[in-house]
Amino acid sequence: MVIEILNGGEISVNCKFKYSNKTKVRFRLSPTDLCKPCPLNFYCPVASTSQLANVHACLEHEFTTHTGSTSSAQCLCEVGFLFSEHTEERAKCIRCAPGQRCSGKGVVDEECHLQSRVANANHSKCVCLPGFFENSDLRCVVCAAPTVKNVPGDFESVACPADSHWKNTTHCAPCMTNASSAAGATACVCRAPQVLRDNACVVSLADSFYSSPGLCQPCPLASSTAEANYDVVPAVRSCLCDASFVRELPANALDICLACDAGTYEAGGVCVSCGAGAQSAPGSSHIGACMCNHALCGVRVWDEYCAGGCEPALAACEQCAPGHAKAVVSAEGNTDPCTQCPLHTFQETAGRTACDACHVTRHTLEGGCTDRHQCHCVAGWAHEPGVEACTACTPGHFKAALGDFNCSACGVGSFAELYNETACGRCDELTRTPHANTTLAMASDSVGDCTCLAGHFGTGAPAEPVTGCKPCVVGSFKD
Repeated sequence: MVIEILNGGEISVNCKFKYSNKTKVRFRLSPTDLCKPCPLNFYCPVASTSQLANVHACLEHEFTTHTGSTSSAQCLCEVGFLFSEHTEERAKCIRCAPGQRCSGKGVVDEECHLQSRVANANHSKCVCLPGFFENSDLRCVVCAAPTVKNVPGDFESVACPADSHWKNTTHCAPCMTNASSAAGATACVCRAPQVLRDNACVVSLADSFYSSPGLCQPCPLASSTAEANYDVVPAVRSCLCDASFVRELPANALDICLACDAGTYEAGGVCVSCGAGAQSAPGSSHIGACMCNHALCGVRVWDEYCAGGCEPALAACEQCAPGHAKAVVSAEGNTDPCTQCPLHTFQETAGRTACDACHVTRHTLEGGCTDRHQCHCVAGWAHEPGVEACTACTPGHFKAALGDFNCSACGVGSFAELYNETACGRCDELTRTPHANTTLAMASDSVGDCTCLAGHFGTGAPAEPVTGCKPCVVGSFKD
């Protein structure tokens, strides 16, 4: 720190320190502030010639090359800018004009823009514009399609990378969704089986198929697809033949759908013969189109062949009535009847192939039932309104017969220990205690509830089960 006596006796304290034999300029914000180093992009005049705080930022687009600057003259213009005198205290940095190359305090090249060039990033050289490269004659020439150069420089142009395509000499555009390209491509191609439609890669529409890169064709005559077609190969075979048309015919080189010949019908994509003695029209799609030739009866073929005389005309088929069903096609002659629904099943609807089973807790009283409400709760199970399954009788209760009624409580002198009992056990038959032939109440659920009859009393140790019943002695009673 240097202390100076100014005119008038005023004391000035300047911040100067020496390190490694070099003066390090410092600054402070007030007379009582500590001295600090002058940072980059600032300058700090000595305190004796500048009012505190003696630290000033360089102007916009200016910088210093080191710390400790003491004058605005040490603030230099950034690359691409130059000093311009004006009416203020000192010059300021302004941007170089288009086509100029600036360095230091002035313009070093006024014609950088000529011959398709522009100043490089640090204004050290005039280089080729984007879209131009420097050839062996040191001239900037337009990049040849399909190459690009999107930044200034004298280097050569390059091909667009894979999955992009050339737009112009400065730009490669990415491929759209579901499209791709090799490096250096001028266009992207939709990935199979996508095709270009309305500037987007999409699958073939319904009733068309993917035939080659970028192309969909309509399905051939007598074939179609159910929805948008995602198949690739074999392309035309993704179009399915209509009924009565097939592909698997001799000499079908075009792989198109052809009608089945006369005397055949289409089944599962192949033409099947009507059989000996029968005929059909071309393009038939069902065995019902095959007719017996004999006397031109026109009777339907049975088992794919005709034999013997013409079949008699048969009565029209009728639906099986409710309570009946028929699971198979009738034999020749059409005389097979519908079968009555067996016990514990029912059928509420006409024309059915099977009967519906009652719930496992329900049975019917007879066959041929036409209503599910004819399924009744079996013995040991009680009906609950609105519920298909019956409810098991609880211990102490029983139900002895089929029907939709409730379980009954076991009477006095009987018991039921399990669920869904159909009868109650009798105390006088099942108890091991002689004369313990009654219970204290109905709905007993254990043989242990059996106790001595009136006029008898229980024997055995106190607080232990009764081991026997004895008659009351003369002069005593028990009711």
